[in-house]
Amino acid sequence: MPQTIQDIIKDVKPLGSLSSILDELNHLIKNPSTTINQVEVVLQKDTNLAMKLLKIANSSFYGHATRIDKISQALVMVGMNQVMDLLTGSFVVDHFKGVDSKFMDMNKFWQHSIGTGLAAKSISEHLGNSDLEASFVAGMLHDVGRIVLCMNAPDQIGQAFEKAETANISLTKAEMDIFGFTHADVGMALFQQWKFPQNIIEATGFHHRPSNSQFSRRPATIVHLADGMSHVLKFGNGGGEKYCYFYEPGSWEFLGIPTVKVESILEKTDQNFESIFRLYF
Repeated sequence: MPQTIQDIIKDVKPLGSLSSILDELNHLIKNPSTTINQVEVVLQKDTNLAMKLLKIANSSFYGHATRIDKISQALVMVGMNQVMDLLTGSFVVDHFKGVDSKFMDMNKFWQHSIGTGLAAKSISEHLGNSDLEASFVAGMLHDVGRIVLCMNAPDQIGQAFEKAETANISLTKAEMDIFGFTHADVGMALFQQWKFPQNIIEATGFHHRPSNSQFSRRPATIVHLADGMSHVLKFGNGGGEKYCYFYEPGSWEFLGIPTVKVESILEKTDQNFESIFRLYF
């Protein structure tokens, strides 16, 4: 019996107790009168969460020479909205990183995911965007739908892997042939169910076809290009894709990035990969 996207995502466990902390943080951050001390109190409810924020603040992601030892310092340096983005990404990675799959090398999957996040951040830096953390998280989570397919539709995703291999087509195309939708659609539906920020939802759902984005083409295009750059840099593999990655025509032009600048973006992405990957794994 064919499965719908809702059939596939309905059994995905919620983020658990950490999601209540996210909700509380989100409520505080939306209130313009909220103080850093109030946010710090919430973060200190979970020691692992507080430690992760400090690790990120002291990492090459920011490259500050002065060590950050206090949550309040990290909040000032990173910014409260940006902290929400980073912690959301960390929650999701922690939620899924214990998943095993007979179809994918999960270490390579997460290497590709982190690489895509870093490439998205590098592209955003080049464009002068202020939401670098949001770009990083959107890139890091773009293929989560493929994990969900492996978890909750193993027979069909196995057929997709086999068809991609025998027919010499992309795994994404094989997913569409088998399911009638792709991992991108599954990831978008899951993040909608979890009430994630719209830019992450759109970037996930349209990272292969950013021109179809319904909210904002820009985040989806950044992740689309970053996905390809992660493949170029050979950062793992997004689930066994062996077919050549094709950029949607006009994507670089849409962002106003000349091809001569691509190499420097690639170099910046490559520099930070090992240290950032070790933050999460």
